[in-house]
Amino acid sequence: MVWVLIIPAAILVVRNRPEEIGLYPDGASEPVEEPGGEVPAEGRTFWRVVASMDFRFLALALAAGPFVVTALVFHQISILDGHGLSPGAAAGVFVPFAAASAAGTALSGALVERLGPKATLIVSLGLLLAAVLGLQVVSTVPTAIVYSVLLGAAAGARGVVAGMIWAHFYGHAGLGRVQPRWS
Repeated sequence: MVWVLIIPAAILVVRNRPEEIGLYPDGASEPVEEPGGEVPAEGRTFWRVVASMDFRFLALALAAGPFVVTALVFHQISILDGHGLSPGAAAGVFVPFAAASAAGTALSGALVERLGPKATLIVSLGLLLAAVLGLQVVSTVPTAIVYSVLLGAAAGARGVVAGMIWAHFYGHAGLGRVQPRWS
């Protein structure tokens, strides 16, 4: 079935670049100049990009979120138990986390359109910071819900930003050379 359905469909339908079907980034009617300074995307090698401090700061900012969110989610029941919440109540705040993550994903796309990916990344990291700091004062179910909503919104927004910010800084022509596999 793969040979009969999937491979022919991929050959006929999949395009590697929007320009192949007459489309350009951001709805432009003609090719747009790529971001990223005076060195064209094709001229920036992987090692040259990785050696730059800009890349390292961006990678660090994007990597911090998933590590923190994963650690907090994995240990949420024991952390909230230490704050006086029952394991059932601690598990119950996964629902607002999931809803806030979905809302953060949906809303951050509009935020990127209005503010750009850099400002949206800052908002995402600000939400994460607020969640971590708010966790220090969680003692009731409502405060745990606020913490969970902040954490979920940060996780959702970060996912959208990570998909857009590399192209913003390095252009879509050089994206495959610079985007880390974990992003």
